[in-house]
Amino acid sequence: MRQYVFKIILITLIAQSLMAARFLFDYTKNETAGNADWIIDSDYPYPQPQNPTSATDWDRAISSWGYALYKLGHEVVTLPPDSAITYGTSSPMDLSNFDVFVMVEPQNPLSASEIQAITDFVQNGGGFFMISDHNASDRDNDGWDSPRVFNAAFEDIFGVHFDTTGDANNYISETITNVNTDPNDSIINGPAGIVDTFGYWGGTVITLNTNTNPSLRGHIWENAETQGSNSNVIVFTGTYGNGKIAGFGDSSPVDDGTGDPGDNLYDGWYTYKDSTVTLNICLWLIQKQVTNTPPLIDTIIQTPTMVTDTDTVKVSALITDDNIVTTDSLYYAINSGTFTAIFHLTRSNDTSYFEIMPQNYDDTVYYYIIAIDDSGARTVSDTFSYIVYNHTANQPPLISNVWHEPSFPTDTDSVIAHAIITDDHELVTDSIYVSVNGGTYTASFHFAISTDTFHYDIGTYSAGTNISYFVVAIDDSGARSVSDTISYTVKSSQYQLNAGVIINEIMYNPSTTWGDDSLYEYTEVWNATPDTVDMSGWYLTDGEGEAHMPNGTKVPPYYFVVFARDTNSLLSKPDYQPYLTDGDEILINIADSVQLSNSGEWVKLVDAAGNTVDSVLYDDASPWPTTPDGGGPSLELKDPNIDNNDPTNWAASGSGGKVPDYGTPGDTNSVYVVTIITEHTQENSEKTYRGKIMRAKDFHNIYLRDNKEYTVFDISGKKLSEQSTVRRGIYFVVNKENTRSIQKIIVVK
Repeated sequence: MRQYVFKIILITLIAQSLMAARFLFDYTKNETAGNADWIIDSDYPYPQPQNPTSATDWDRAISSWGYALYKLGHEVVTLPPDSAITYGTSSPMDLSNFDVFVMVEPQNPLSASEIQAITDFVQNGGGFFMISDHNASDRDNDGWDSPRVFNAAFEDIFGVHFDTTGDANNYISETITNVNTDPNDSIINGPAGIVDTFGYWGGTVITLNTNTNPSLRGHIWENAETQGSNSNVIVFTGTYGNGKIAGFGDSSPVDDGTGDPGDNLYDGWYTYKDSTVTLNICLWLIQKQVTNTPPLIDTIIQTPTMVTDTDTVKVSALITDDNIVTTDSLYYAINSGTFTAIFHLTRSNDTSYFEIMPQNYDDTVYYYIIAIDDSGARTVSDTFSYIVYNHTANQPPLISNVWHEPSFPTDTDSVIAHAIITDDHELVTDSIYVSVNGGTYTASFHFAISTDTFHYDIGTYSAGTNISYFVVAIDDSGARSVSDTISYTVKSSQYQLNAGVIINEIMYNPSTTWGDDSLYEYTEVWNATPDTVDMSGWYLTDGEGEAHMPNGTKVPPYYFVVFARDTNSLLSKPDYQPYLTDGDEILINIADSVQLSNSGEWVKLVDAAGNTVDSVLYDDASPWPTTPDGGGPSLELKDPNIDNNDPTNWAASGSGGKVPDYGTPGDTNSVYVVTIITEHTQENSEKTYRGKIMRAKDFHNIYLRDNKEYTVFDISGKKLSEQSTVRRGIYFVVNKENTRSIQKIIVVK
């Protein structure tokens, strides 16, 4: 290595119209290890004497650099070795107190907090000067050299890569003359002088990733490289957030040869134009970026929102800028035509007002707003549109019927909804809004139209899913109609096998007159079929817990299954003993596995295959009966053949005056409506009957004892007499005077 003779060179700097800045030089990363000596003075953080008269008053390798900044009116400070690199703290050495942070050949890696501190410093307007050295310049033998330190910390943030192991030009020494010829380049033609050469004595080149940071640019390149390239860069600058970054890949250019006498040093500071480049970079770093925010276009309001062919549309837009909005325009187009610009009519308090003249009925008008400020920054708003309707008043659409097919969907059915919609002029749009299990309604358009019937695809859902939907129609005047809301619960495809096994009674909030009311909660399930049903593995669930039936549970026809929170509590009450001990019930103690909510919830009966056999979404508020909410009665289903998710099909126990107010667990509901429903088909006069439910004693007394009006048959067709024993089952009663009048009667006890 050559030892250069010290030379005293007078550097004349052009006076700057810059305010005094503070430069902080790092000394926390072992910058004096080995042959390095990259500090200003052996006294720190403030070099001594405080008022030097020459560069030799300070005694380390970059003292001339520090002295040159001092002569320009700036302050230089050293961050001591035992300090932390911080940003936003109360420490006097915190980066927030400085304008530029300088790192020359750091030997140790930065911590995550230090990387964040420097990044935040630059993001908020600081300058960061990075000076590396050649590959394998590991002065303290810790496995880290300065290219690796900078790359590990900042390559992914700033987009700067110092070439290192495996890169082609990670060690070069040459007098570099490949400098940018642009006269406006402030690093080459700057306030400290004009640069034509740059001495590099064992340094690395830099690769710029402009995908990560588009602002990066080179100023000097390795002699064989093309100017403007992002490879083989010697000196670079760039911005990040509101701050600036700069650097080169060799420490020799800032070495003035006055460091520790035991080190091998170069006086690169006084060779070629190395000091000129360094000072031009420093002066560039302390010039704050002139930021200009493009105009902000906000709060665009259109009046009227529903436009007819006689309306002049008024559009207002709040347009603000950090300086001056020089021009703004509204661009509008009719249908697919060319956009036409119109200027605002008036502007007041940052709000511009535009007018679009009346357009023809059924036109679609598109518009957007452009604003430009005094820097030329341009902002374009979103595009808005409206349809021009007929101004003649008309009636809103008529949605005369809404239904779905199949009427009682299972989990294998793809449900199609239909709506008959008519309008006295022209329908503009229609949608179906569907909610799944009480969730947010989502809209979709019809998939087909047959005359005035619109068809919508609801789709297939799993068993137990509750679907609600309604239809919305809008005509060309903007009038809007909404249908009633229709709901259904998806049955299992196994439902026909289990048909008639129903949730029949719910005691969700018993009276407190017996003590702990939760002990008297129960849910009653009824096998209202003439068949024994194997319910092994079936369970009752509220979505949180499951109450399972034991294996081998076979429920005979017309038997009740009572899921009780505490069977002993129910059996201890005289009110319930007749119901729970007469042999047609199965009592299951579920403890706390299913806890019925006092405010309503889903209760589901699920079979062993996971199919929902029946489900009820009960509630404690109208239209559901409200006295079961702590008043004493239970919720009882009026008829096992009707929809038990319709709240009007439920009543409070005892409301028919037949039993006390505490429910009928394990027994026929007190509120069953004894009616016969006859359904006629258009093809023939055949009738289908829904049976009435009766007790055996009542059935015998009414239809068999001394009865001259009826002939009675059991399910096998056998004719019964007054002496016949009546058991559970289905019976048919024929009126002797009118043999076409047939009643189906279900006898439960």
